[in-house]
Amino acid sequence: MLVHLICLIYVWLSEYFFQRTIGKKLMGTVVVDARTGGRISFLRALGRTLARLIPFDALTFLSEHPRGWHDSLSRTIVLRAEDAERYRKLKQQ
Repeated sequence: MLVHLICLIYVWLSEYFFQRTIGKKLMGTVVVDARTGGRISFLRALGRTLARLIPFDALTFLSEHPRGWHDSLSRTIVLRAEDAERYRKLKQQ
């Protein structure tokens, strides 16, 4: 149980401070606020992390428009790092 808690805290703080975990860095992706395209807030990062605990979250990726509940509930989106700035500018218009 302690290992799970440590992992959740790691994901939460990594996505808040750096917009990514080690896995996202390797994949070249970042987490952004879906409404603004900017950095996610401390509480939005926490909500995104806690939403991962919802059973069957993985099944949401089997839909026609795959987007995990942890993204839709927290109003976040994962983008390629090079597309994040372009997305933010589009949202500001």
